[in-house]
Amino acid sequence: SDNEVTEVFGRINSKGRQLSVQEQRQAGVSNNVSSLVRQISSEVRGDSSDDTLNLFDMPSISIDNDDSQHGYGVRAIDTIWCNQGILTRAQLRDSEDEQIILDFIASIVNEEPISSSRELFDKLYDKDATESRELEAKLIAYGQEKVKQEIIITFSTIKNMIEVYDSSPSFLRNHLRSRSRNTIKTPFFSLFMAIHELLFRHEKEPSNMSMIFESLKGAAEKLKMQSHYS
Repeated sequence: SDNEVTEVFGRINSKGRQLSVQEQRQAGVSNNVSSLVRQISSEVRGDSSDDTLNLFDMPSISIDNDDSQHGYGVRAIDTIWCNQGILTRAQLRDSEDEQIILDFIASIVNEEPISSSRELFDKLYDKDATESRELEAKLIAYGQEKVKQEIIITFSTIKNMIEVYDSSPSFLRNHLRSRSRNTIKTPFFSLFMAIHELLFRHEKEPSNMSMIFESLKGAAEKLKMQSHYS
C-alpha cells in the first residue's frame, strides 16, 4: 500500500544524508498537490521524467554542482533558479524550488498570495490538516492541468523576456536587487505572480521588454521593504 511504501522510504532514509524539510514533505505524502509540485518542478529544472524511475537512471535527473561535477543530468547553473540568482545551488539541491512551486500553486488556486511560512507549508502536506484538504479541493476545482500549463507558460514568458532583454547570468538578480549577492526569492515571487495575472486574468502579452524591466527597478525597491519568504 502507499502507506507501507512511505514507511519503508522513511526507514531507508533515516541514515545517510539528512533530507531537507521540503524533501521530507514530498516523501511523506502522495496526493494531487505533491504530484503536481513534482511534475512542474521537474519540468522547470529540465529533468522531466516519468513518475516511476529506475534507480539506475537517477543520475539523469540529479543536480550537479560545478564544484563536484559527478556527471549528473542537470547542472544547477543551467536552471533559471541558479542562473538568475533566484536560489543558490545548495537551496536548489535542498528542493527549495519545489517549495516555491507549491507557493505558486496555492496562490493561484486561492486567487491571492498565501501567507508563506514553514508552518503553513507543513500543513499543506499534512493530509489530515484542514489547509491540505482545502488546497486539494481548490486544485481539483481549478483544474490540475490548467494550473500546470499556466505556471509553465509564465516561466516560459519570463525566460523569453530575459533572453530578449539581457540573457547574461544573474541579470534578473542584478536588476531586481542591484549591488547585492543575496537571492531574490521574494522579488521573483512578486514578478511571477504579476506576470501570471497579466497573462491569464488580463489576457495580455509582453511587448516592450525595456519598459517592463525599467519599471521593475522601482518595484524592486518597494520589495526590499517586504518579505514573502522568511
